[in-house]
Amino acid sequence: MSFAHSLRVAFVCAVACGLWLALAQPLVGRTLALQSGLAAAAAAYLIGIAPRRVRGTTAAALLLASSAVLILAGVRIAFFASALAVTLGVLRSTWLWRVPRGDAAAFARRFMLELALVAGGLAFAAELGHTGVFREALALWGFLLVQSVFFVLDGGAAAAASAEEVFVDPFEVSCRRLRAVLEKGN
Repeated sequence: MSFAHSLRVAFVCAVACGLWLALAQPLVGRTLALQSGLAAAAAAYLIGIAPRRVRGTTAAALLLASSAVLILAGVRIAFFASALAVTLGVLRSTWLWRVPRGDAAAFARRFMLELALVAGGLAFAAELGHTGVFREALALWGFLLVQSVFFVLDGGAAAAASAEEVFVDPFEVSCRRLRAVLEKGN
């Protein structure tokens, strides 16, 4: 995973959220359209940055389930956005890009990184949300832009490298076995 890839995913999610808001707001109301759009965009972002699609899909399902509970509870949009941001940060660091067990220093570093990214992202989103025609989509893009910094800093770069080393394509393993059997037969 790279910073540039995360930026592309963030842009696509923000554009899709803006289109959703324009289409859904007259049908379901501003609050529900905004909450569902933000939740869907955050879930899509998790899938887009995941090292493996299965992990990303599971993280997205967890995020959507928690969002549905918050929507049904009728929380205010500011609390909803904050809870969604925290959930995104927690799922990214605990499910998608895990810290090695027993490494307290890495855990503390990652915790502080996530805290700074979530707080900074929310502050930047709040600032961007005051301007523009598509305020909410611009604020979402700003938040996800800050979240993309995860892949630049120590937490994301080391996690991305280790995740790529661990994952082995099952098809590739099968091809290697088949080649070994064919070479043994010759």
